[in-house]
Amino acid sequence: GQPLKEIVGDVPYRGVVTGLNEAFFIDQVTRDRLVTEDPKCEKLIKKLIRGQNIERWEAKWEGEWLIFANHGIAIEQFPSIKAHLLQFRKQLEPKPKDWDVQKQGKWPGRKPGIYKWYELQDPVDYYGKFEKPKILYQDIQTHSWFALDEKGCYLNNTGYFLGTGDLYVLSVLNSPLMWWFNHRYLPHAINEALRAFTFLFESIPIAEPSGIARAKIEERATRLIELAKSFAKQRIAFLQWVSHETGIPKVPTSLETPWQLQPDGFLDELKKAGLKRATPATLQHLTQTFEREAAAMRTNRTEALRLERELDDLILKVYKLTPDEIALLRQTEPPRSPVSVMEQKLKPVQPPQNAKE
Repeated sequence: GQPLKEIVGDVPYRGVVTGLNEAFFIDQVTRDRLVTEDPKCEKLIKKLIRGQNIERWEAKWEGEWLIFANHGIAIEQFPSIKAHLLQFRKQLEPKPKDWDVQKQGKWPGRKPGIYKWYELQDPVDYYGKFEKPKILYQDIQTHSWFALDEKGCYLNNTGYFLGTGDLYVLSVLNSPLMWWFNHRYLPHAINEALRAFTFLFESIPIAEPSGIARAKIEERATRLIELAKSFAKQRIAFLQWVSHETGIPKVPTSLETPWQLQPDGFLDELKKAGLKRATPATLQHLTQTFEREAAAMRTNRTEALRLERELDDLILKVYKLTPDEIALLRQTEPPRSPVSVMEQKLKPVQPPQNAKE
């Protein structure tokens, strides 16, 4: 293969470094207020995705926004944004070069630099690339999670991106083969997480597929992205339903994979989380809805697993691995290999055995 950088035609880019996220990251209510007060500022407020929201095939946007006050901004032209940032001016000021910590104490603002108090800490000269299709990934990788963004979202500094919407490249990066390779190529952090340092990541070898292979791979990647998006909506809707119907403020994480549970197990989890006494009619309603929603999510994940396996086979053929090499690949699979993780999550949870048994 060729180095990733040569295939993409560019280097990976880091998300935005603000120096004070509290000032530049805003919620929907604040965004709407700023735009109402000054409609011109809408062009400076961008959808924000944090690194932690990048998952496999799809990144979750959770209603958070970024005030993109890049270096050189004429802040006086955007009065509502200036007024918002003024609340944080003390923490936003860049540290003077002559500041003496011994005599004057700890500087309350941001690091030294040539930026103004109302600007982002680090300049973002490549901001136009955020607006185009791109592949997102985390700087610390616990899982094989690469996602396509076509909505022009911006990233925080724990997210990185490649300026391409190439579904073949996305598929290779998400493949068990590349997770195996990266586990041996990239430095390790705590809990076997991988550090995707740019100078190494940009050299990952990408093999050139035939036209037929590329078409088959892209077809499956497209469907996997669709399934990931619909699954995310299904899961959020289900968890919100559970909270609304039961009054449980914090839904247990065990219900994030409800298809692994039987109805009795579902009710047990609700009781552990604080479900009060319920009538037989209420329990029946909870159970029936649970079974329907869990079945729909299992169907989604089952189809996704089938496509992932097909994609895995196609990519192994592109890289021309022999049967013996593939067997070795399976035998030496690193922790959290993507297809294995999906297979494990589709297995039902075994109820704990009775103590007497």
